[in-house]
Amino acid sequence: MQNTNMEKRSKLKVYFLYFFVSLAILLVTIIFTGIIGGFLILRSVPSLNELTPSDIAETSKVYALDGTLITEFHAEENREIVSFDKMSDYIKYAILAVEDKRFYDHQGVDYRRIAGAFIANVRAGNKEQGASTITMQYIRNVYFTPEKTFRRKINEAVIAIQLERNYTKDKIFEMYLNTIYFGAGTYGIEKASQIYFGVSAKDLDLPQAALLAGIVKSPSIYNPFSSLEKATSRRNLVLKLMYEQKRINSEEYLNAISATIELNKIKQVAADGSQSHIAPYFVDFVKQQLYEKKFTDYDVFKGGLRIYTTLDPDLQKKAETAVRTIFPQDPEPSYSLISTDPKNGYIYALIGGKDYNTSKFNIATQGKRQPGSVFKVPVLMTSINMNFSPNNKYNPNGPITIDMPSGPDWKVENYGGKNYETTEMTVVDATINSVNVVYAQLMMKVGAENVEALCSEMGIEDIGNNPAIALGGLEEGITPLDVSKIFSTLAANGYYREPVCILKITDSSGKILYEYDPDKNENNKQIMDAPAAYYTTKILERVILEGTGKGANIGRPAAGKTGTTSDFRDAWFGGYSPELATVVWMGHVESNRPMEPIEGRNLTGGSYPADIWREYMSAALKDRPIVRFEAPEGELIENEITEDLTKKDNINENKKEEKGLKEEKKKKGLEGNKRTNKK
Repeated sequence: MQNTNMEKRSKLKVYFLYFFVSLAILLVTIIFTGIIGGFLILRSVPSLNELTPSDIAETSKVYALDGTLITEFHAEENREIVSFDKMSDYIKYAILAVEDKRFYDHQGVDYRRIAGAFIANVRAGNKEQGASTITMQYIRNVYFTPEKTFRRKINEAVIAIQLERNYTKDKIFEMYLNTIYFGAGTYGIEKASQIYFGVSAKDLDLPQAALLAGIVKSPSIYNPFSSLEKATSRRNLVLKLMYEQKRINSEEYLNAISATIELNKIKQVAADGSQSHIAPYFVDFVKQQLYEKKFTDYDVFKGGLRIYTTLDPDLQKKAETAVRTIFPQDPEPSYSLISTDPKNGYIYALIGGKDYNTSKFNIATQGKRQPGSVFKVPVLMTSINMNFSPNNKYNPNGPITIDMPSGPDWKVENYGGKNYETTEMTVVDATINSVNVVYAQLMMKVGAENVEALCSEMGIEDIGNNPAIALGGLEEGITPLDVSKIFSTLAANGYYREPVCILKITDSSGKILYEYDPDKNENNKQIMDAPAAYYTTKILERVILEGTGKGANIGRPAAGKTGTTSDFRDAWFGGYSPELATVVWMGHVESNRPMEPIEGRNLTGGSYPADIWREYMSAALKDRPIVRFEAPEGELIENEITEDLTKKDNINENKKEEKGLKEEKKKKGLEGNKRTNKK
């Protein structure tokens, strides 16, 4: 019996020995496997130098001529990068309190926090706490995709340690605050401060900073625009943590926790995408010009460009006010206005359509329309440039038929079939009264190809060389921007300056990427002798004083021309003072749709477009001293130009000769008319 018990105990000892040996072998195997596995995992983790960070998109900004911000270009990430010293200390304290209180003590990984989070999560039965440090969060945002895997966590930890060996704590904190998402489409603390509170990051107060720090955990839940109650509760938790960690004192804590949250309502609307920016058609044109200057989508929407433009906010407002003054309620047709400075080509104001939200098609820069009688102006310019006297006379009555060298004969009549009680009319009078029949005959003298060449010198292309262009029958039409080139050139005494909307472009650090230099712009040039341009202006002044453009009279020196196409499809008024050249167009976006009368008044160039022009120019020039068109030195005045001036250089010579004759007559006491030479 005793032997049996001893045998049983002996077998039991053997079993226990086998069990413990097996267990030891298993544990050794597990540990060894873990070590080998860990080693292999660590071996597979890329180094910091091997990783390519994701692009940190930065919002581009567009500024007006006076330095005010017009709008911003950004893709899905609306971000403005700022340096660490331009961030409020409050936001730094708040982020540290809620995201990583031992940030300045660990080397990228907080092992105490990992252990604490593990215990808390085991007790809760789910993930209650995270263990990612600020460094690890930055690594995740910049170097890795957001999927939640054990492998990614290992990668984050290893790369975080490497990052901390390469950068200071402040630099890592700066990079983190410039990249994290704050909701409402905003990335980085600067944009978040602007969107939520309308201030810069450096000006955040304690309650504001605590609210923004609270958003980071879950921007969709704690966004104050969508849930002010949850955002407030989260803010108060951040403030409590800041107080407990002795980052703020009791007085600061009590004042902040009772503070009312005042959000930036204007920015809220803009963040939701429902608020239009200033001068939206102008901004679209700026964007188009950026592409033409070879800037890419990435440059424009993510490159952090600083774009300095020619827009004058005051003149833009006056242009929009002028339209509302003439039309308190939006008219059925659309409209466009563009205003430039003849001295430099700067586009100061631009309206590209009636409603940007309804139609983003920019009529001012893209809408090629038939100009009607506005195009008599380049015909007049060409004829005077060729030394054909505007005193030449033609039969003004129609209809007339002009034999064409090729194609069908050209039948011309005046607007509305009007005829005159005379068989002779000068080009001057035909311009003042916009007489088609006279201009058709003048065009046959001048040559359509010469008018086309003059327009090409002003960057106006694709008009064709059919004589019908004299009356606005262009091959492809013309934009308001193109029409403005004609009047701006005349206002500058024949010197063409290309219209510009961008003066300078820099990156976010201020490095100049582009700067407009008018002296290096080969398109800027004298295309018409100054005496001839001045003489043209003197004729066009009379269009406003006594002709079809009387509705545009602003009580100070100005010149211009009306234009109306058949069936009232397009109505124009283009004109200029010595300071500004402005063009107004009205019509339907559908080019073949005629305009109906408004309050019984037909929509001609001399009606509503002239009214809008008058209102705008009067307001734009109101506080400026009156400036007259300055005659070039030695220039002939009024109608003293004659038909036998076959060379442009003869103008000044004839002027001198005429002055001598006048003085001689005066000495002899003679009176007579001005000397003229007939061809």
